[in-house]
Amino acid sequence: MSRQIVYQNRQRNLTNEEVSKIREKILEALKKKFKVKLKE
Repeated sequence: MSRQIVYQNRQRNLTNEEVSKIREKILEALKKKFKVKLKE
């Protein structure tokens, strides 16, 4: 299964660093709850 996530802020552009931090939090939560693995 694959999913697409759109990162956006209505007031300004997000930096790569902000997106990376959000992505890591999401991935950690998915790994913990569903034991998912990323396809490399």
